[in-house]
Amino acid sequence: MGKRKRKNRQLVRPFFQGLLKASPLLVIGVLGGTIFWGIRENLYADPGFLIHTVKVVPAETLSYAKTKELEKLYLHQSLFKISPREVARKVEADPGIREARVTREFPGTLRIEVVDRSVFGEIQLLPGSRYYALAEDGMILSEGTAHERELLLVEILNGKWPRLEKGKKYIFPGFKEAVALTRNFRSHFLARSETIEKIRLDPLGNVSLFLAGGPELRFGRDPSKKLYALDSLTPLLKGPERNQIIYIELQYQDLVVKKR
Repeated sequence: MGKRKRKNRQLVRPFFQGLLKASPLLVIGVLGGTIFWGIRENLYADPGFLIHTVKVVPAETLSYAKTKELEKLYLHQSLFKISPREVARKVEADPGIREARVTREFPGTLRIEVVDRSVFGEIQLLPGSRYYALAEDGMILSEGTAHERELLLVEILNGKWPRLEKGKKYIFPGFKEAVALTRNFRSHFLARSETIEKIRLDPLGNVSLFLAGGPELRFGRDPSKKLYALDSLTPLLKGPERNQIIYIELQYQDLVVKKR
């Protein structure tokens, strides 16, 4: 019994000795934490660090109503209490905004730098169905019953999506390739005299480009590899038989012209 007590004392003694050695560090930690929280609370309460300006850059990227909504949420709050990530998420909830970078500018400005999404065109899934304004990354920005004439029409011949939702991204076969094709065409010398009327994507992702007044240019599933064929179109498009051409097949080595 005596041996057991001595053994317990030998175990307890190092524990208390370690605690006594560590206690100064604990005291310093507690004091440091108390000072930190005291400074923190004083800064939060300091009226010199209250937000008096919500600055959106560029200003026109957010609507007046959206800017006022942000001011209602954040004006007169302490800059130290604001989470830039939380503010960015609120701004990016708008499907028209691709990215928001939020910084705190002392003493009282909340700066929001915004990168918006540009509209690539308007898509239609079925003849007579609704129209959806679409960004280049596949985000649906708005919907309506009438086609906006100034927007490029993109027909997607696929019954997989009976209806799309604003604020969601969709992956349409061939759409990414169609965006790249449109950019390349607009930088080609043909764009000086020709404009794109619409683009059509089939369920397999084959891309067709319709010129204003015709004809249809069929590029297949990899339009980037067929861009060289555009150089051969001038004689056909300038010729007297252009109105008789239904489509021109560009995805093969030789041009295939389908006439009426």
